[in-house]
Amino acid sequence: MNGRDNYWTRVAARNLSRRRMLILAGSGAAAAALAACGGDDDSDETPSGGKETPAGGTTPASSGPGLAWGAVPAGKAGGKATVALRLDTGTLDPHTPGSGGDAPYLATLFNALVGVDQNRVTPSIGLAEKWEIADPTTINFTLKQGIKFHDGTPFNAEAVKVNITRILDPALKATWASQLAAVDRVEVVNESTAKFVLKRPDAPLLSALASVYGAGIVSPTALNKYGKDIKSNPVGTGAFTLDKWVPGSQVVVKKNPNYWEKDSKGNPLPYLEQVTISPIPDATVRFANLQTGDASMGEVDSKDIAAAEKHADLNVVKGVPGASVYSVLHYNFAIAPMDNANLRKAVA
Repeated sequence: MNGRDNYWTRVAARNLSRRRMLILAGSGAAAAALAACGGDDDSDETPSGGKETPAGGTTPASSGPGLAWGAVPAGKAGGKATVALRLDTGTLDPHTPGSGGDAPYLATLFNALVGVDQNRVTPSIGLAEKWEIADPTTINFTLKQGIKFHDGTPFNAEAVKVNITRILDPALKATWASQLAAVDRVEVVNESTAKFVLKRPDAPLLSALASVYGAGIVSPTALNKYGKDIKSNPVGTGAFTLDKWVPGSQVVVKKNPNYWEKDSKGNPLPYLEQVTISPIPDATVRFANLQTGDASMGEVDSKDIAAAEKHADLNVVKGVPGASVYSVLHYNFAIAPMDNANLRKAVA
């Protein structure tokens, strides 16, 4: 599998999976790879009969600080998986996410224009096949052809223009508007070429365009159809399509049969037929779900790491080499004292 931008590798420091599970890498495998090694999520068998290895086919070294990879059996595509996360999502619109909790949900449904490698260091192929920096303020993106959104709308340069224009619209108050502030406009050169004209050179632009959180590409047809209600009617090019969303309870996504990405051996992605993501704020309950097998993968509180490492059926992943770790302080603007803008500025 190639390593592409997705939430799962970025939260690997807190991820825990059942023994047959693996770290998710690649947008096509974002939640899909959870059961890549089994036709269902209850089989511990290694079909190949060989040594168990992670999905990439090699066993990562475990000598690095904060790294603990579990052996994962090879297997077949199919099955379902459940994921237990700490935070719920407030929207399925990739342009207006409000917290880090939205990211894993969005990663199953959308792709970004640019991809990054597994450790979020090197830009790689996303929906854009390649790009050329014609001059300091012009970038030409050559798009992958033949990709369609979940509703059948073709992905093309016009779709890129519509999405970036929407993000830059002040009326939307998009989360990523400041990240893309250097973009003046997007021009459609032809069906497969989008020209980004910048107001000024902007070194971080490719990184900003590599994030599904904030810059995921949405179907223009769906945007016209649903308007503001796109937040509960997401239509992307991602590995999964929305089956149902029960706020506070679960998001269920099903395999996109027309997904464009393949793994390193040419097999179609995603591997899973269905993924259910459930927000479970209580760390004790979340860990219990992992121990009993009610959850295939989930976030684990630091207090439970030691117990998880001793559990025969669990793999703890403490970190990904080269991945960054960061903390975010969120303010509640609705109540004192953080409703005071001057105080927020002083704290910042």
